[in-house]
Amino acid sequence: MNSEQLQYLANTPGHDIKLQEWAELADEATSARNFESLWTSKVLGYLIKSKQEEGRDAYARLSRQTEAERMAVWEAVILGWKHKQNLRPIVFRQEVVVANEQIDGMEDAADQKRKMKATNHAPKKRFNMPNTIPIQPNAQATPPTQSPAAKDSPFNEILCAFNEKATQEQHKTWTLKTGTVVDEVLINYARTCKVEVAAHSFIFDTSNEDIMKKFSEEERMEILAPKTTSFSNDPALVNYLMSFNKTTTAKLRERLQTNDADNLNSKIGRVRDNLLSGRRWIYKTVLAMADVLDGRAYNGYGRGQSERWFELHVWKMVDDYILNDADVMLIRGESTSPASSFRKNGTSRASAERKKMGRRIDGLYFSCHHDIEMGGIELGPEEQDVIGVKYQYDGLKLQKLLKDQFDYALIHSAATKDDFETMGLQLLGRTMQALSLDWVAGKFLRFGRKEQCRLPLDIKMISELLVVMSQVMLFHEQMRINISKLNLYATTDLLQKLSEPCIIPLQKHTPLPTAKSPSANSKV
Repeated sequence: MNSEQLQYLANTPGHDIKLQEWAELADEATSARNFESLWTSKVLGYLIKSKQEEGRDAYARLSRQTEAERMAVWEAVILGWKHKQNLRPIVFRQEVVVANEQIDGMEDAADQKRKMKATNHAPKKRFNMPNTIPIQPNAQATPPTQSPAAKDSPFNEILCAFNEKATQEQHKTWTLKTGTVVDEVLINYARTCKVEVAAHSFIFDTSNEDIMKKFSEEERMEILAPKTTSFSNDPALVNYLMSFNKTTTAKLRERLQTNDADNLNSKIGRVRDNLLSGRRWIYKTVLAMADVLDGRAYNGYGRGQSERWFELHVWKMVDDYILNDADVMLIRGESTSPASSFRKNGTSRASAERKKMGRRIDGLYFSCHHDIEMGGIELGPEEQDVIGVKYQYDGLKLQKLLKDQFDYALIHSAATKDDFETMGLQLLGRTMQALSLDWVAGKFLRFGRKEQCRLPLDIKMISELLVVMSQVMLFHEQMRINISKLNLYATTDLLQKLSEPCIIPLQKHTPLPTAKSPSANSKV
């Protein structure tokens, strides 16, 4: 990779980086395979190590492209380069003609200047330049001064905003039984960090060991204590799941030959509909995953497939589960969060100012009864541990998203922060982890991670698939409970809402300007 290509990556915004523009800066176009190896080994490695958020966004966008798509771009660049090589002799001849004409013109101008000098005639000025300032020979140009805000890095701006907000409402704190003030611990931790962390957005990441080790074992248990009682899946669906717990391919195929998903007792109403849709989803998912596991030697499952591949062939089970759900709606694809856009723009945006886009996410959960976000999904191409860039960056991205959604729901619905939460899913390869964000006390929101579960590599471990499916069911059942809290006013709050007087402030009417007809001033 030459210096021009490296400069292109360093100076171009992440969302504007394109394969073709980068490839056209190469010294020579030898082969598409050379471009491909250089792109995967150098460029993607450069972007994933970027300290800027837009650089990591560019990596997340470009890494989803398949090799076939990139090879088509390389071939087009090589074809264009060869075409330019063939045109070079013609262009060279044209350049020679233009250069000769320029030389002739310069010689004519020089002859005219010599003649004028010989006759002591100075050339006439064609333009008068008033208010011109003569340049002093010893004057030194002073560089333009930069404002202090221009010198500050984005992290310094984040830290300044955090310090300003941390000093407000100091009476709002979360005090543990031991007397430890959680807010003070988190504020001191955030001020010592050299990079952006969740605490700078007033999020208490309980999965961060650097923070949790500052508390005792007793304090940790109090911090992690759930606010609501736990619930379990429907026993009828659990028993149906257990019927697929077969350890050999032959036994599992034999069980799948009997599609008894629609065989239910004489239950009626919504209970029957939920059981019917759940049983159909279980049978369909086990059948699809059995095909994936059987064809592992050919389809590449478990061998570093791309994020898009997992989305289409594996994690479609999440989409299928709530495809026709009456309460939860999932929007997939690179969507922007309206809640994040609301937080960035607020209500003070000028009419001429461009609206800021919300945070991009792989999937957004909405309530079917309200235009309110309930959570999000972020996918990754392969399993990565807690030191992986994808794990850490997407984790912070989801934390900020869930906080924006939490704040938006409190403003635009009847939900209260005492019993409401937003949820997320982080899907990295075969691994699934559920996330949640709620409020306990103080200025910080509590963020937590559930235990990871992973899809199996072989049918012998089919029980791992059943565990993942069970967690998918539990996750969406909890989301339905959260949705039910969006429109439930407490009795006192509802009475206050119904008793509020309707006061409409009077405003002076200002007529809109109207265009005058050309004949308005004509005399009849």
